Amino acid sequence: MLSEEGKERLNTLLMELKTKEKIYKNADEPAIAQLWLAILELLKKMESMEKRLHALEIRTRSQFLTAGSVIQDLKNY
Repeated sequence: MLSEEGKERLNTLLMELKTKEKIYKNADEPAIAQLWLAILELLKKMESMEKRLHALEIRTRSQFLTAGSVIQDLKNY
């Protein structure tokens, strides 16, 4: 049985898929088409998060390198 949080997450995903309803309703197997669209939507979100995380890692690494060595920073503290 799904938790309330799980139900809310699935409902949010289903609402996002509502914009693609014509695509899966016209498919030979609408339920399977809807599942594939949900997977694609989740992959798109995951790729977006990975890009944002990568950009954050680069920014953090850049800030760390420009701040000097950890030992020097600690001495200055």
